[in-house]
Amino acid sequence: MRPDQLPLLTTVSAPAVHPDGDWAVVASSRPDFDADSYVGQLWRVPLDGGAPRRLTLGQSDSQPRFSPDGSLIGFLRDGANDRPQVHLIPSGGGEPLCVTNQPLGVSDFAFSPDGRLLAFIARVPQEGRYGTLDGVAAGQEDPRHITSLAFQYNGLGWSRDRRSQLFVVEVPDVFGEPPVQPVGRAAKQLDPEALKDHGVPRPTQLTTADTDHGQPCFTADGSAVLVVAGRPGETENLVGDLLRVGVDGGEVTRLTDGALDVGSPVEVDGTIWFTGAELGESGLEFVSAQPSVYRLGADGPQRLTDPEILIEGDLVPAGNGVLTVTEARGASQLLRVTTEGTEVLLDSDAAVLVVGCGVTGRTPGAAVLVGYRSGTSMGDLGLVADGRITALTDFSASLRAGTDVREPRELEATSSDGYPVHGWVVTPAGEGPHPLLLMIHGGPFAQYTSVFFDEAQVYAEAGYAVVMCNPRGSAGYGPEHGRPSRAPSASWTPPTCWPSSITLWRPSPAWTATASASWVAPTAAT
Repeated sequence: MRPDQLPLLTTVSAPAVHPDGDWAVVASSRPDFDADSYVGQLWRVPLDGGAPRRLTLGQSDSQPRFSPDGSLIGFLRDGANDRPQVHLIPSGGGEPLCVTNQPLGVSDFAFSPDGRLLAFIARVPQEGRYGTLDGVAAGQEDPRHITSLAFQYNGLGWSRDRRSQLFVVEVPDVFGEPPVQPVGRAAKQLDPEALKDHGVPRPTQLTTADTDHGQPCFTADGSAVLVVAGRPGETENLVGDLLRVGVDGGEVTRLTDGALDVGSPVEVDGTIWFTGAELGESGLEFVSAQPSVYRLGADGPQRLTDPEILIEGDLVPAGNGVLTVTEARGASQLLRVTTEGTEVLLDSDAAVLVVGCGVTGRTPGAAVLVGYRSGTSMGDLGLVADGRITALTDFSASLRAGTDVREPRELEATSSDGYPVHGWVVTPAGEGPHPLLLMIHGGPFAQYTSVFFDEAQVYAEAGYAVVMCNPRGSAGYGPEHGRPSRAPSASWTPPTCWPSSITLWRPSPAWTATASASWVAPTAAT
């Protein structure tokens, strides 16, 4: 693979399964040099093995969701202000209808159980910032006074002056008369703000707290929305609590007490389930934290999965439990979790990375669909049965046809103290020996996997062998393996063998050239 072949890398979203269980929708995405951006559309995928077909023609359509009755598909597409907005399209096909017009766009949304409402998350800019005042560009905004460590995010920028808030809006009739943009005297009679939002349903903002909200999910009766939110005023920790927010704008109820960093709330048989991780007394110890599946009972959260298991995926209701994903030794395991235990539906031996899953119904025997990556695919959909995946798509056919895909080979090395280090090697064509690149992953609590990795493929095309390992401090091998990445606490003292000072010497070129594998390092004392 060469760098100019990046447009061949097509990934897929988590699948949305139609309520009748016969077909699913997935969003594709790939880099495009001409657009200087990622582009992608929604695809309809029959579950009986029929050919997938493109469902939308937008430049960057993402996050498909079905309405509860299956009549509508909701998704995100850039609106008139070039920000992601919620759009609706009849599931049988038709013209998409934009139903939000948030100045900074929408990041997530959910349908109510009766399909009458949409809950969505959008950042609300402070007055005078981010285009809220005509003629005031970013460089002309008032200065910011920063008083805490938490004030920006990678990929976003400033965060405290545009908090993510929860909104609800009525679902319009997608078959109704389309709105007409007023002009001339009709336009002059409207307030400028009303004119800007003309034809878009007016939403109701349900939260205003000085913290970010996310991951909305309606309760089963539709009377409230579950969201995850930080604690206002506590900006120096990473804990997100679970809130219950009434759709009528009533009281906001905090359902957890800060002991867990909560994620992915869902409701199963009238009970709230979620993922949760313990971040220590400081609320900052996310490195080596192992999220688990919890069920909110009368006595508080009840852990349902082994603390040694790293839960990485969102929760998907399935029968009397949930589906979720864990990562172990660089590959995914698909799990079904109930109050009676955990069942492995897809083991890490399958050597895939599951990006999302869905079910064809709420009964225990419903078929399971996954979006996944493998050593030869950047993203496809498949059905899971008997511990195996049957592919339904082949979005990476052009990748394999246009490149020489080098599949990773598993390896296990041994550290100087005998500790095993697991990883993979990607080799170029030819017998070798090859020059070797040792790649170090970021995170630090992250891991290399066995699936297709474009950087390693580009290096292999250039003639390098590439080693990718998960040494101590990496994720996916249990909390003890990951803990060395964690910063020491204030009470930590270094081992007595550490020197009180270190002198750095520049070795002579001759010494460097003659050093060999038999060279013995100085002792700690020297």
